[in-house]
This record gives sequence, structure tokens and C-alpha cells, in this order.
Amino acid sequence: MKRLFLDQLLYLWQIVRFRFIFWVLIIDLLIITQSILFGSNPKFSPLLTWFQGIDLLSVSQHHVEMPITWLIYFLTPLLVILNSFQDLWSIRGQQLRGQQYSLGNFLITNLELMGIITFAFNMLTELPIIIFTYIFGPFNLKMGRFHGLKALLILIIINFLGIFLLLVLQAVISRYNAPLGIVIPLVLLIITAYTSWPLNPLNSLMILRVGNANIISMLCTIIVVTILYLFSNHRINLD
Repeated sequence: MKRLFLDQLLYLWQIVRFRFIFWVLIIDLLIITQSILFGSNPKFSPLLTWFQGIDLLSVSQHHVEMPITWLIYFLTPLLVILNSFQDLWSIRGQQLRGQQYSLGNFLITNLELMGIITFAFNMLTELPIIIFTYIFGPFNLKMGRFHGLKALLILIIINFLGIFLLLVLQAVISRYNAPLGIVIPLVLLIITAYTSWPLNPLNSLMILRVGNANIISMLCTIIVVTILYLFSNHRINLD
């Protein structure tokens, strides 16, 4: 399986490398531009600009303004992947079968690759956000009872889980309709911004909404969507 993972990672990188580099550079340029333009404002914090979101009280009072940078950030990994795993099977499917790898091996490896893409995207985009937050203002991140570096670690983990969830959801939907693999997660992100359902798993992607309930909801949703990904693909002829 290790050999399969490394081979698939190489082929996947050949498929997504230009999109990955392009979108990571776009995000990083936005971070740098924002920091230069607004860095003199003592209230400016790149970390909060990208991940603070909208609190549930504002939603209940209908005082909602779409957090555009938040939406862009969590939509971008989907634009990197698009229909890459379908392309990967088209390129490698027969060869893998000839090497006695099963469809299950392929699907599990895909999940591992989604994790790698998510980790790489997070690190290459969150690192500049963290650096500029330290440069341009006091680092006063708070998430529940956690402050500072502990809160930052929780934020990084939650963002990883959120992007992984969106990528697996995209993979499930794209198997049936590739454009909907982008549209449905986008709609869910927009709905999240404008609604106040406390158990929405995507609520945990906003600093102002993070709580035990929606974190547990996210973990449960990841398990369910992952099972759907594995079993829905097993029921379809991927040739």
C-alpha cells in the first residue's frame, strides 16, 4: 500500500500541480495585499479577517454580511481538486488492476491523498496568515476556554478537518455530476453563513461559532461522508 500511495501521489500531483500552485499563490497574494493595505489599523488581524466568520447572534438579528475571504478560503481546495480522482482512475485503473490492487485499495489511497492535499494547502496558506498576524498586531486568538497558541492549534486542526470534509463530499457528488461537486459545497458554505443551526458541522470553521457540539457534528459527518464515498463508488462501475 505504501508503494501504491507514493505512485498515486506522483500521478495526482501531475494532474493538480498547476491548479494547486496557482490557487495557493492567489490566497497568499491576497493575504499579503490585505496586510499591506490594512496593517496600520490596530484592529486588523489577518487571522480574524480570514477565519472569524459571523456570530450566531448577528445571524438571528439578520445582521449578516457574507465573509468573502472565509468563503474563498474554503472553496479554493475544491477548485484545486475538481475531478482529479476520476481522472486518476482513468489514467491508472487498468494498470492498478494488473498489479492486483483492488478498487478498495484505490479509494482508501484517495482518502489519504485528500489528507495530504489538505495538509499542504493548510500549511502553505495558514503560515503566512499566522506570520502577518504576529507582525501587524497582538496575537489574541481565543476559542472557547483556549487562548493563544492552544487556540491556534485547535483552529489549524479544525480547518484541516473542514477542508477534508469538503473534499470528500466533493468526491462523492462528483462521481455523479462533476459541476455539482463544486456547487453543492459552495451552497452549503453560503447557507452556513446565513443560518444559525447550532449543529451545522461547518459552523466550526468560523472562530465565532466554534463549540463542542459542532466539532462533534463535524467528526460524525466526516465518518458518514467517508463511508458514503467508499460504498457509493463500490456500487458503480468505474470503467
